[in-house]
Amino acid sequence: MDNNGFNEYTPQNDPFTPAPPQTERPYYRARDFRAAARKALQGFWIMAIVVTFVAGLLGGITQGGFSPSTNVNYEIDSTELDSIPGADESALVDYIHWMESVNDRYPALKAFIAFASVLSAIQLIIGGPITLGFNRFKLRRLDGEEAKFGDLFSCFDRFLDGLWMRIRTILQVFLWALLLIIPGIVAAYRYALIPYLMADHPDMSVGEAFEKSKALMNGRKWDLFCLDLSFIGWWILCGFTFGILSLWITPYSQMARTSFYRSLCPAPAAEPETDYEW
Repeated sequence: MDNNGFNEYTPQNDPFTPAPPQTERPYYRARDFRAAARKALQGFWIMAIVVTFVAGLLGGITQGGFSPSTNVNYEIDSTELDSIPGADESALVDYIHWMESVNDRYPALKAFIAFASVLSAIQLIIGGPITLGFNRFKLRRLDGEEAKFGDLFSCFDRFLDGLWMRIRTILQVFLWALLLIIPGIVAAYRYALIPYLMADHPDMSVGEAFEKSKALMNGRKWDLFCLDLSFIGWWILCGFTFGILSLWITPYSQMARTSFYRSLCPAPAAEPETDYEW
């Protein structure tokens, strides 16, 4: 049994080999992953909360969006209104005047929207390498290694890989979601292990990570969904604390997901150190 409490049931020489038949592998339930997460976080909560908060702020947890501009020109003349099919000129003018009055009365609101737009752009750009660093941080802690705050920024040498990982994941999930919501959700779980694989194996390409995640999640998407669903009570309770409880729930749920990944993909074997005598 390894440091994170899971037995290694995949061949040592190839951790990406598809899992053997159900009769030959142990079955882990959501509570097993949560227990492994609590064990990893024991005595480490403050650091985990700080790193998770910064990772979320920089786009390392949720998908970063992008709002190109918050500068709206409200000077619309009647010819422009006529070009809008079905437009009610008086209603639109009233709405524009109301928006202008809001900006005049609450300049801080417009400043906040502008700040949020800039932050979203930053998250999209650097969110990929931050995601890889955040997952490296979690994996090191789960594996019993020293996890440091600096791990969060340790993958900027793979900036382009991280950016492409983020963009490709968003595009593929979005394209599946165009069919229906359910295929989009299935696609999100199909590719859920990509950042873990790339953080765990620095030489792995984005394309290979997509293929490995797809193979590893074959037959296991429902298990990860049930793990996420097991936190629903905590998230409902979080609403009654105005989101404050999320500071504790987020690192907990993130570490539980990391333990799920580690149950499927054992830690890479460390290369033995050799002392040379000249």
